[in-house]
Amino acid sequence: MLKVILNILLGSGSTGAGFYTGYLYLNGLNEGNHFWLLGLSLILVAFGIYVLVRASRTEDTLVVNDEAAKLQPEDTASSEDIDFKGLLDRNKKLEAEYGKTSATRDKLKLLEIAAAAEEQAA
Repeated sequence: MLKVILNILLGSGSTGAGFYTGYLYLNGLNEGNHFWLLGLSLILVAFGIYVLVRASRTEDTLVVNDEAAKLQPEDTASSEDIDFKGLLDRNKKLEAEYGKTSATRDKLKLLEIAAAAEEQAA
């Protein structure tokens, strides 16, 4: 947990220093500031965000209850309890219904194409 807190502090400090360096660069533009301030600010902000994201994704931040984390086997039905004949019949019905729907859709597309062709011809 200490590692997470240190990463959060490092990321926040680096991001803050990056924004401050960027502010100093923008504030001194009229005086002819060097571009190293801009580069330093971008590097500090990117590093700070990286450290903050890395700190938020560590395993240490998760509090896991050991008893709840244990996997318990589910009571699954054995192959003897499953009605394969009923599943097969239902599948055949769905396949027949899909075939009818698909045929109707194809007929409608043909009618639309024919109607568009007649409109262009007229």
